[in-house]
Amino acid sequence: MASDDITEGSSPFRTADSQTTLFEKPDPASTVLAQLPSGALVTVRGREGDFLRILTSDDKLGYIPGSASMIPFEMPPIPVEMPSAATSAPPQGQKPTFLRTLRGAVGLILGWLGHNAYKRRRIG
Repeated sequence: MASDDITEGSSPFRTADSQTTLFEKPDPASTVLAQLPSGALVTVRGREGDFLRILTSDDKLGYIPGSASMIPFEMPPIPVEMPSAATSAPPQGQKPTFLRTLRGAVGLILGWLGHNAYKRRRIG
C-alpha cells in the first residue's frame, strides 16, 4: 500500500518489507530503535516529512520511512454463539421467576458497585 494512502490514527498495518528500520527521529541518521520483521503489526500515529510516526505492538514509538511497504491488517471475524434454549433454560423442575431474575440482577449490580468502589479507593 502506498504511504500516501495511510492517514493518522488509521487502522493497524503489517509491514511488508523483509525488514523495516524503526528510527528514534524522522531522520535516517538518528538512532535505530529496532529492525521490524516482515509482518510486524504497527499503527500509524502521524506523518513527518518523508517518515511515518508509528506505534509498534510492543509500544515502541518511532519513525519508519514513508516508502516502507505496508498491508492493512484485517481482524478475523469472531464467531458468536447464540445460547440454545436448552442451555439458557433454568435447571430441570425450576421455572424462571421474577424473584430469581431480580436476585441475579441485584447481584450483578452490587458486584459492579463493589468493584468500582475498590478501584476508587486504590486511585484516590
